[in-house]
Amino acid sequence: MLLPVEAWSQTLLAHPALDAVRPYADRLAPLDAWPSVEVLDSLLSDRLAIEPAVSLERQHGKRKRRRAPLDRSAIYAVRIHEHRRVPTRERSLHDLTNALVWAAFPRSKRALTARQHAITIARVPPEATSLPNARTREEDALAMLDEGGIVIAAAPDVEPDVVGSIFGWTPAQFTVRRHVRDASLTATDIRHPVFRPFGALSANLGAVRFREMWDVAPAGWSVPARFDDGTPALLERAVA
Repeated sequence: MLLPVEAWSQTLLAHPALDAVRPYADRLAPLDAWPSVEVLDSLLSDRLAIEPAVSLERQHGKRKRRRAPLDRSAIYAVRIHEHRRVPTRERSLHDLTNALVWAAFPRSKRALTARQHAITIARVPPEATSLPNARTREEDALAMLDEGGIVIAAAPDVEPDVVGSIFGWTPAQFTVRRHVRDASLTATDIRHPVFRPFGALSANLGAVRFREMWDVAPAGWSVPARFDDGTPALLERAVA
């Protein structure tokens, strides 16, 4: 949680952690109490309606009979992907912020859920009586990205100075350069979750050519992919 939740307050809404979803958090400012799921859905409905649309639904705790078949329609990813309903608990800061992120990035959330759904369907047979005890490496990666990850695509309109200020990087740690020739991509860890969706087609990523890239000093990073000259193409690390 971002803050200890004791009561609804404007201090909670003003927390810097909500800055990325500020336009939608501000819609809650007139409220003097925790919104019901129905009220929250109504306040964010224009954003949740962006196709493929979803809506928020109240999540209730359920007890199932021991060894009874698992209700697949109640599984979180299935509920969203197939039924377009996002289970949401009331008075839960976690679920409130999740709803705000859905409003801010509806297509990204749908894409993440679609992948989580595909994994779930593959791992949970119709006759299952419970969910697997542990997540796969890919599920862990998706969960970490969904809950608090940052993906930076070094496009031409991304300002290196801005990114550097966010992470405290110095100019010596990364620069933007232009290759005199096309560079190709090589996966150094084909088991990495980012390459799993490609399956056997991962090898075809080498056919993609890059002419401009960022140079990032690899110290302290893991490098799942490199360019053919050995420089890092994809880097990741945990941020404390």
